Parts: sequence; C-alpha cells; structure tokens
Amino acid sequence: MVTRRFMLAILLAVCGASLAAQDRASDLDLYYRFPLSLGARYESVNPYVAYGAQFNVYGIGAALIVPVPRAPRIQPFLETTVTRFTAQDPEEAGRWDHSTFGVLAGPSWMRRLSREFEIGGLVGIGGGLTVFPDLVEEPVGYGTFSAAAGIKLGLNPTYNFSVAIEPRFAYQTALAELDRFDGFSFSIGLSAHVRFGEDPDSAANTIRAMRFSNVEVPDLFAAMQSYYAGNPFGSVVLENTERTAAEEVVVSFFQPGLMDTPTVAAEIGVLPPGEPVTVPLKAVYNSSVFDLEGITPLSGEIIVSYSFRGRPAEQRQTVSYDLYDKTAMTWDDDRKLAAFITPADSAIRNYQSALMRYTRDAGDDGVSEAMRAAITAYVGLEELGIAYQADPTSPFVAVQQDVYAVDSVNLARDTLRRVAGDCDDLTALFATMLETVGVETGFITVPGHVYPVFNTGVPASQFDLLHPDRSMTINVDGELWVPVEVTLLGTADFRSAWRRGIELYLEYGSDPQVSGFYRTADARSVFRPVGLRQTDLGLQYGDDEEIRRRYTRQITAMVDTVLDALEAGAAERGRSRDYNRLGIAAARKGRFDRAETAFRTALRLDGGYVDAQINLGALQLARGRPSLAVLTLQDLAVRLGRDESASPRSLTTVYLNLARAHYELDEFEPAAEYFELAQGIDPERAAAHSFIAAVQESDGGRAAQVGGAGIPFAGDE
Repeated sequence: MVTRRFMLAILLAVCGASLAAQDRASDLDLYYRFPLSLGARYESVNPYVAYGAQFNVYGIGAALIVPVPRAPRIQPFLETTVTRFTAQDPEEAGRWDHSTFGVLAGPSWMRRLSREFEIGGLVGIGGGLTVFPDLVEEPVGYGTFSAAAGIKLGLNPTYNFSVAIEPRFAYQTALAELDRFDGFSFSIGLSAHVRFGEDPDSAANTIRAMRFSNVEVPDLFAAMQSYYAGNPFGSVVLENTERTAAEEVVVSFFQPGLMDTPTVAAEIGVLPPGEPVTVPLKAVYNSSVFDLEGITPLSGEIIVSYSFRGRPAEQRQTVSYDLYDKTAMTWDDDRKLAAFITPADSAIRNYQSALMRYTRDAGDDGVSEAMRAAITAYVGLEELGIAYQADPTSPFVAVQQDVYAVDSVNLARDTLRRVAGDCDDLTALFATMLETVGVETGFITVPGHVYPVFNTGVPASQFDLLHPDRSMTINVDGELWVPVEVTLLGTADFRSAWRRGIELYLEYGSDPQVSGFYRTADARSVFRPVGLRQTDLGLQYGDDEEIRRRYTRQITAMVDTVLDALEAGAAERGRSRDYNRLGIAAARKGRFDRAETAFRTALRLDGGYVDAQINLGALQLARGRPSLAVLTLQDLAVRLGRDESASPRSLTTVYLNLARAHYELDEFEPAAEYFELAQGIDPERAAAHSFIAAVQESDGGRAAQVGGAGIPFAGDE
C-alpha cells in the first residue's frame, strides 16, 4: 500500500510542476478536448471517526468521464468503487472486515494549464451496499448514502493517457441501524485514464486551413525602418480552404534577430471559406537593422494564427528577401531623402556650432539668422575641402530615371569623413548642418538632380532685405526660401550657388511631373531619420580666420548688392521716400555713413520730410550716440506734438526713440515718460519696448541687455 505521506509528496511535486509549466493560452481546453475517458482508480482512505485507527481502508474502482462538447472544462463523471475495510486488531479481524460497493456520480471541472498539466475539482453523490461476510453466520449487508468533494491534479504524458492525484473529502452514512462506520473521511487517490479521440498535435490532425499565395516581399532598406512600421512594404493573399469559417485570424510578419516581436499586419474577425483576402504586410524592425552592411539575404516568416472549430491553429510561411543597409534607397518617392537628414547627429551639431562661433564676431549686417547659418555652413565646407563627386556606381541621373534602381546616399557624417559626395550626399549634409541650429530646410528635385533649400525667416513683403530681385527667392506660405546649388562647393561662392539654385528652380517651374519641392519636416513625418551610432569623427574644422574672411566677404557682397540696387532705384526715381528707405536698409546693415547720406539726400529733396528727420535721430542711437539723438529728436517731438495733422505713427516713433535714448543715458524718469506717451498712441508698437517702463518697477538699474526690440525707424512699413 502506498502510504499517505508518499502520496502527499507526489501531490506537492505535481502541484509545483503544474504551476511552473503553466501556459496562459485560454483555448487549450478546446484544443485538447476529448470525447470520452475510461480509467482505474486506487485510493488510501483516512476516516475521521472513532474506528479510523482500527482499520486499514483502501479502495479500487473504475471511472467514466464524458466532457460537455462545447464546454470541455465541464466533465461529468461516473465511478464505481470497492472499498475494503480491514481490522488491524487480531481479535477484530475477520468479524468486522467488510467491503462497500459504491457508485458516485456528479460534475467535475478541469482547467488545462498546458499540454501536459491540468487542475480541477469535483463534487458527487451516490450510494452503495456494505457487506459483512463474517459478522454472523451468514453474510449481511445494508445500503449506504455517500457524498464527496475534492480536487484533481493531472499529468498527461500523451494526449490519450492521463494520470491524476485526487485528494478528496467524503461523507458516508448507513441506511440501517449500524452506524459505526458513518462519518467523514479524507483520501488520496491515484488514477489512470485512457482518453479516446485523436491527438490534435499529430501530423494527421494539424490544422492547415489557410493557403498562402501571391506572396510579395520586395527588397527592403534599413533607412526606411520607420516607414515600414506604419506603411505596407509587401502583401500576401490568404484563402480559407476548409468548409468552415476561420475565426480570430491574426496575420503577422516576423524577422528573427531584427525584430523583438512579430509585427501584426491585420486582424480578421471571421474569414469565410473560399474567399481570398489580400493582407498588406508591415514590419517594426529594432535598431539592429542599422548595424548591417551591404546587402543581407534574409528569411522572414508570415505568421497566421486563428481559431478553427474551436481549436487554435497557427501556420507559417517563409519568405526570402534582401535587406540593404542604411545607405541605400530607391527614388520612387523623393521624400525618402529626409531619412538621411540627421539633425540629432552630435558630430554634425558640434561642427556647425564651431563654424558659427568662428563667424559670430564678424557682425550680422542685418542678415537673418538663417541666412547667416547657411553662409557659414557653405564657407565652412569650402574650407574643409568638400567637393562634388558623382557616384560611379549609381549616378543620380541614372537612378532617377529608373525609380526602382538602388542608389547609395551617404549620411552627413560619412560625407564629411570622405570629403566628397554627389548631389544627394551634399544635399543631406548641407540640410543636416542647418537643421542642427534650428533652420528649417527642404530639398528640390529636378530631372537628374537634387539640391537643398532653406527658410530664411524673412517675410515675403521684405524680399529686398535679401536681394533686390524678388525672383531670387521662393515664397512659401509668406516666408522666403533660398535654394543652394551645393555641387558648386569648391568652384563658386555662396552667391553663385544661390543664383544657380534659383535658375534651376525657375527653369523647371512648379510642375510636379518634372520637379518637386519638399519640406524636410513634412517628409520626415513619413521617413524619419535613420538611427546613428554616435561617434566622434575626429574632424579638423579648418582655419577659423580663413572661414571668417570668406564669411565676411560673402556677407559684404550680399549687403552691397541690396544697397546698390536700392540706391540705383532711388537715383532713378528721385523721390525722398526711396532715399529714406535706402537709409533705413543701410542703418540696419551697419552702413551708418551711407545711411546718413541717404537721409540727408531725402531732406535735400524735401526739406519738410518728417520721416527723414526722425531717422537722423534714430541713426544716432544706432551709432551709440544717445545724447545726440536727444538733441535731434527733442524739438521735433515738441513740434509734432503741437501739430494736429502730424502722423500718429511718426509721433510714436519719435517718443519711442527718445525713451530709448534717455534709457541708454540712465535717465529713467524721462525714459518712462516718453514711453507712456508712445503707449498712449500705439500700445501694440510700444509693447516691443516695454523694458524701458520695466526699469521703474526694479531697483532703478538699467538692464544689462535691451533685448531684441531694435531701433524704430520712420517709414519702415
């Protein structure tokens, strides 16, 4: 007889194994269901009554289990048992030895934890016949009533064979006057069952309801990693070949080693038989995809999981394709170039920042920050020796004509390291440098060529701040953009590269059939930048003095071009307001002598021209001469204040400049008074100079820096 301690040890071992092997799949009970089970059972019984210690009690029997077909966890059972009571006292032996022939029936509930383990419980009621063969001269017996409840811990070595440990509590009462053996008992049983049915995991019963056809997986590109996550790269046609619908269909794509989990492509609630469905495939690659070099042949898997007649199933289809590294792309969508513009590259950011430091002291001459950054980047690349070099293996002209030909585009850091690149390499490099300092960029494609463009931040109405010819800039949503033909690096200066860029743009116009204008930010929403391994490039940034000289030369030439055009126009028309406009532009660009000449010429043409009078005072402020500005503007303020026909805008400009002049002289009380006068006329314009009034609320000290308010000029509309 197996002892109770040994049985308890087995119980604990099986329970621990069950928990360790637990599978969370919710449909295992349906998948491994069986129609019928027959088994044998042995149990060791421990009665909780007075006679318990006086008898050895054990039972053997047979069991029939018939699970509910649609709810296989519910498993009604029927047991027949012979329980033998054997007295341990020699004096009692023989006389009180007896057997109970019983029947127990009821529901049981089993939950499958995995293919091998299951756990559950049961309750049952029944009856039986107790027979004493030697109590008197002839055998006697009586009927009994019984009830039981317990748990079952099952181990399934195979689908068709199961063993279980079954701890139970039972109650028995005699349907007669003899009640010595009535009461509760605890038993540990061991059962073995043969289950009928066919193993669903056998080759003959594997579900193959899905047919894969028209599998289309083209060559893929690491640089397009972000695109594949949200957009289809290929497709597969699925067809349910059975006569019953498949349910809960999930289609995924998985690439071992380059994906953390399969990428779900589609979820289909019900797939009827005989109805092909095309499923687009997506892929979420991890960062390891950027570590590949060259062309890597891969074998991925299309995975289809579904439920068929209540049983879970899974089918896989292997697909082969080539994955190109992060330098490769095709030109079927020009926006893909945005993936190679990488402003997060710390090496490029450090390089552009160093160039900006070299040119900071050269003065801005009223040029926008974006234009300064672009000129700085251009002359920096010139100094570094970057030059245009056509790609010998895949020239841009060839790959643009065949949009599915594979082109190689270098990242900005690689182009810097090689000191050469073709048009797409140089475009990615130049745009990356500008993006690192917050300049908005884009790129233009024309037949056989691509080149960068950037947003100057200058309003379209002020085009002449950049160039007197309006057609030298591109108006995009009210702001002016400038194209740059970067392939001229090393052979022409920035202004020539700008002119050639606009010539190409005007030559092909805005016809989307032959050209394209793409904002990097818009393209990046679809094609995010490729992943980078941040390393120091070890670059020598070039001679800072030479970079500063080249930058100054470019800025000076640009300013001269603007001012010369304004002066020529003013001389041709001979109007005071044109000379006033020239003077404002010259003052803003730091050409103070030229500005004063222009203002005085305006007054010579019209002695009563108030705007020019005001601007002579503003010019003194710009030159750092606030005392002279006060002398120039004070009488003018009194005169305009008394003139009812005076322009409110002109009077506001006078008051603001007087407030500014007194402020620079640390005369804060009159500064605040003039500011209040200006605020009373035009609060919106005065708001830009609120720092003047703020000093009254502080300790009386002038702010170290005025801020970006600028000096107001009259006629600067």
